[in-house]
Order: sequence, then C-alpha cells, then structure tokens
Amino acid sequence: MGKSLAVWKNKVLTGSYKTDLDNQSYDCVDVPKDWGQYLFDLPWQTCCGWGNAKDLYANWPNKYWDKIPRGNRAQLGDAVVMSGAIGGGYGHTGVVIGIDGDNITIAQQNTFTQQAVYTGVYNMYVSYIIGFMRPKVAFSVGAQALEPYQRVASYAAKYRKSPDDDAELLQTFTAGETYDFKGFVHGENVDGNDVWFIGRYTGGYVWSGAFTDTGTHDLPDMTEASKPLESYQRRVGNAVINYRKKPELMPDNVIKTFGPSEVLDFDAWTHGATVDGNDIWFRGKYTGGWSHSGGFTNQGTDGLTEVKLEVVPVPTDPGTPTTPTTPSGPSLSNKVIDISSHNPVKNYDAIKAAVRGVIAMAGHTGVSYGGVQPRNADPTFSANKLGLGDKLVGAYWYAYCSLDPEVEAQAFVDTVGAVPSNFTYWLDIEEFDGKSAAEVNAWCLRFLLKVDALTNKVTGIYCNRNWYTTTITAETKTTRPIWLAHYGIAEMSNPVANQVAHQYSSTQRNVPGFDATEDIDVNAVTDAFFMPTVIVPTPTPVDPTTPTEPTPVPGTDPYQLLIAKWLAVGKRAGKTFVQTFLATFSLGLAGVIDVNTAKVLAVAALTAAASAAWNIIKTPPEAESVPPKV
Repeated sequence: MGKSLAVWKNKVLTGSYKTDLDNQSYDCVDVPKDWGQYLFDLPWQTCCGWGNAKDLYANWPNKYWDKIPRGNRAQLGDAVVMSGAIGGGYGHTGVVIGIDGDNITIAQQNTFTQQAVYTGVYNMYVSYIIGFMRPKVAFSVGAQALEPYQRVASYAAKYRKSPDDDAELLQTFTAGETYDFKGFVHGENVDGNDVWFIGRYTGGYVWSGAFTDTGTHDLPDMTEASKPLESYQRRVGNAVINYRKKPELMPDNVIKTFGPSEVLDFDAWTHGATVDGNDIWFRGKYTGGWSHSGGFTNQGTDGLTEVKLEVVPVPTDPGTPTTPTTPSGPSLSNKVIDISSHNPVKNYDAIKAAVRGVIAMAGHTGVSYGGVQPRNADPTFSANKLGLGDKLVGAYWYAYCSLDPEVEAQAFVDTVGAVPSNFTYWLDIEEFDGKSAAEVNAWCLRFLLKVDALTNKVTGIYCNRNWYTTTITAETKTTRPIWLAHYGIAEMSNPVANQVAHQYSSTQRNVPGFDATEDIDVNAVTDAFFMPTVIVPTPTPVDPTTPTEPTPVPGTDPYQLLIAKWLAVGKRAGKTFVQTFLATFSLGLAGVIDVNTAKVLAVAALTAAASAAWNIIKTPPEAESVPPKV
C-alpha cells in the first residue's frame, strides 16, 4: 500500500509530537528525516543523511530525492532547505504540507526552543531558500494512501492520444486528483524528461513531470510494446476488449478482459458474430479463446490461418415435426471436466454417469474482476459440490494475486469445506493483473504453502505451457503436481515434470448434463491425479533416557499451593504491620507536641508492628504436605 502525506501530517501535528532521530536534540532536520523514514520504510541514515539544515540539499542521496532549485514551485511533500542566512547560521528545513499561492506551510521543529512539531508559513521564492527535495516515491496528498500504480497530478496535466505534446488532447487532469496508470513509455522530451505515463484503463499518455511523483517505480516500461509486432500479434486499441469462449456475443461467454495497448498473441482467425459490420475474430495462440478483431489497431488477418468452425445444420423443412434427439459426443468415461459458474449445469446425474470426475472453481479475488474481498466464492460451487457428490474430485482458486495470499488461501479452504481424503486442491495461475512475474511468483508461493498447511496436502498448479515455461519459477513449482493446458496436441503427448492432468480442449460440446452447445473444458488425467500427496507432520523426537514429569492439573500442584499459601501469609503480615503501627503511633501521639518525643513514639510503634507481623510469618504453612522432589 502507498503512503499518505495526510496520515504522516496527522501523526506529527498532535501538539506534543517530538522527533529526535540522531539522539542529539529536537532539531528541525529530524522532521524531514521522519518523513523520509515513513515514505521509504528505510532508516534515515540510508534514505536521508547527515548535516545541518543548510547542508541537506547537497548531502542527501539523489537516489531517493530529486533536487529542485529555488525559483521553481514547491509541491506538497517536498522537503524545503533554507540557507545559513536564518537559523543562527545552521539554516532551517521542514516538510511542505500546504500551498496557498506563493506561500508554503511547512511542518517544522526548532533546535532553540525544543518544542513539538508545529507549522510555519514562508514564501516559496524567498532568497534564503536553497531549493526543495522531492521524494522519489508515490504518496497521496489526502488521507487515502496511494496504490503503487497511482500518481497525484500537481497541475492541470494534459492527457493525450500519444506521448507527444502535439498529440490529440483526450482529457485535462485536475490538480490534486489521483490517477491510475499501467506503465510508461519514452516519448517526447519535455524539460529534460521523456517519460510519459500510460492510462490504466483508456491507454492515453500524460507527461510524468505533471505529477507529484515523477518516478517510474512499480510501472513496467512499455516502450518495447510500441515497436513493430510479430505477424501473429495484435495490439489492443484505446478501449478494453473482451476475450471470449467462442466468437459470439452472448451471456456468460467472456473469459477475461484486456486493457488498452496490451499486445496479444493469436494463431488463427474465423468468421463469427458481426460487430459494426466486421465478422472477423482472432483465436488466442495459447488458450484458444476469441477476441473480435475490431478491438485492435490492426484488424487484418495477415499472419494468421483461417479456421472454419463447426456449424450446426438447420432443418430444411421447419414445418415438419421431428423427434428431438440428444446429441452424443466422444466417450468421457475416463476424463475429468472442469467447470465454473460459466457452465450452467442442467442435470448432475447425467454428468456423474458420463465422466470420471469433475473439478469445480471455488472462487477468485481480483479487484479488476469484481473481487474486492477474500471470500469471493464462485456462486455455483456449493450447488456443484452438493449435486456432484463424490464425483467432485477437486477444486481450483483463480488467482489475481490481489489481496493477502494467506487470507485468500484460508478463504479457498473455507469455501471448499469438508471433502474426501482423495480430494485435490489447485491454484489456477494465468493472470499478471498489473504485476511483475516476480511479484506473481512470490504471491503464489505464499498462497500454496498456506493451503498446504491448512489441508495437509500438496497443492497443485494449473497453468498453460507458456506460463509453465516462461513465468512460473522452479521455486514455485518444486515437485507440485501440474495440471497443464495445451490445446491442439494429442492427450498427454508432451508432458512436463510432475504433470498429472492435460487440459486438451476448452470447446468440447455435447457433454451430458449441459446444454448441447455449451463449451466444456476436458482433461486427460493419470491415476496420480486422484492420489494427492499427503503432508505428514514430522514428530519431535523424544529421548527415552530423559525423564519427564507429568503436567499437573491446575490448582493441584503442591508446590503451587505452597507458594500461594506463603503469598497469603505475606499479605496478612503486611496488613497487620500497617494496622499495628498506625494504632500504636496515633494513640501515643495524642497530646504530644515535642518532636523528639514523637520520634521515640514512632520507633516504638515500628517495633510493635514488626513484632506483630513476625508472629504471623514465623508459623510456616503446612510444609510437611509437600512430597519430596525426585
């Protein structure tokens, strides 16, 4: 999660907050150090540096701070550096938390007064300001912390069709507002900066210098994507497109969406549903789904092979009544199918009679796809589990790597609930969702290990061959069972290490229990698929030669009882001491006005009190009841 200036400001401007990071005194330099530590999650010695206030501009590392010389406008979150003309020759500094015209309000501290962090107002162009240090990390101005892909506009930035100041204007951003980006490119150089951010949803471009954070961290370099594509590749246009099960516009047909400027690989094209006078659809190179060609910058079929889809014949004489027949497909008695809410079931008994087993989607969490909390279960999973009975041999969780992996793992296992011992658990990995391969692998590994721990079984991985080869690391795969999607080859004809299932088709129709036109995923499996590896906890070895003592029932251990009795004796003796002293001293003191006599009375009272307490302590509590320790 990103950082927030408002959150930090609320922490330090409490009226009592003082910060002394170098163990010297509450100096002004401690305020920007505190800000730096908060932003970068690093010790101030790493992300900031040493020196008096006037030295910070020269001393602090350029790796973490951009140096903006005097004469340029300040931005919220800047650390202002003032010369030795003020501050008794040491200079002064603080963090900009407000801007009103040419005046800046800063959070500051004062070496000479040693008071808590407070505010002060200065003109940003005054002569004794050396410059501003701008942190190279994303943060929000308001209370809501920024996501890593977000940036805050510092003025009315221009959002354009291409990374060029002369390109068509799509929108004017509002200063202070937060905007989402998916990457950056190198475009027109403006004031020595050629970095342009790419809009996360509509694919436009805006110059990075227009934001409080100009850095490219957490955003992929998409400059390469602007280079000429391979003949089988197409770039998405300025709008999000759908990737579908079949080249038709119909409910429950969308597999996923792709954003503007993304480059996709295809291997074929076909004639499908007509959209805006265009019936050309491209087929995904790896998973066999379909996208309408009108959503791409290149709508041509060059470099792709035409395929003709099976057409269900229409009766020539619709007026002649016929006896309906149930279409039949190939035998699935030794196959496993996988289903989700996209595959509405008509008859569970028909499915159970036709297939060897079924894997059902348990759920997913992806903010981009409607999952905003961990328990985003597939709406049909409970019904599928009940209807399929012991034919439900596994469940999978579709990963967008959006939330805490351990939380999602717990949600997965909770959603599945009680299952037979041969039940298998799978993580479906096929989404980057704006993350790097390293981030995806790190998330998946934590998820897998958590499910392992919750189920005492080794969780399997579902992926296509491209992901298996180029994205999923050996550390993530280890020896986990692999369920591989690879279409267009013979069943299990080119297996990878530890492969136990092969999804060889995603378009199988005429599957019993479903509508005859419903496309179903079909998988060839090995017997190992039905034998999940059980994790047996390693017992802690016990040395038989080492004697052990039984753990006593609370309240029955004689040693504990004896200690409790001694504590009670001490409490009673202390109470007796106080009471005796007060009674003796107060009675003897009546009428006494001489100090020396009062002292004698006090000594006598203390002696009497000590004697009374000792009479209680010297009688031990039932020590003979304690057995000898052996």
